[in-house]
Amino acid sequence: MKKEKDYLEKLKPLIQFGFKSAEIEYSGGGDSGDIEEVNIVYGKRSVTKKRGDEFKDILTDMCFEELEIHYGGWEINEGSSGTFHLEFDGRHIKYWIDHSQNYMETEESSTEEVLLDVAIK
Repeated sequence: MKKEKDYLEKLKPLIQFGFKSAEIEYSGGGDSGDIEEVNIVYGKRSVTKKRGDEFKDILTDMCFEELEIHYGGWEINEGSSGTFHLEFDGRHIKYWIDHSQNYMETEESSTEEVLLDVAIK
């Protein structure tokens, strides 16, 4: 419940500016990860670049927090990538994450065969 209240407080300024939705693309690997792109859709109200950057920071922080909750270690080793979606329909705020985990697959096998069975006399 605390998390929801914290998010609501953080998202209030975006909602006041007519926030409709956002998509945040992320990727990581080799023990580091970052946000690749943030796209925010607003209603009819325009947003200054400075305010837009502030809103991107809020959404980026939220994305990182949710990635750690649901996909902790998403940036480690081969890493992962995906999109964090956030929507506001005028009453409800919902989010979902489309996530792809990268991994290296190794298949090992061993073969042993007796070629010649020679009895020593």
